[in-house]
Amino acid sequence: MIRDFGRPDQQSLITDMLDRGAFRPTFGLTEPDHGSDATFMETRAVRETVDGVEGWRINGEKMWTTGMHAATHCCLFARTSGEDGAARGITAFLVPAEARA
Repeated sequence: MIRDFGRPDQQSLITDMLDRGAFRPTFGLTEPDHGSDATFMETRAVRETVDGVEGWRINGEKMWTTGMHAATHCCLFARTSGEDGAARGITAFLVPAEARA
């Protein structure tokens, strides 16, 4: 995912972490009220600029993120467009574990 779609700085960071054995990802898909039907996720991501820095605001709740206590990053899924129940419009974000609201 990072190799094919990441920015050069992301590719460099993750490659370096992999080389050092320091990259420990987890997976954030399942939500409390939706079980294994990920297409009805309530987690949303919208583009936002804060202090001149473009990024994404992600709001939602995930569960069963095995290993999050030791993870460096979470591959987090959020709806960025489309209708609930549609497969299109869901984006995977690689979020640093220390990211907080």
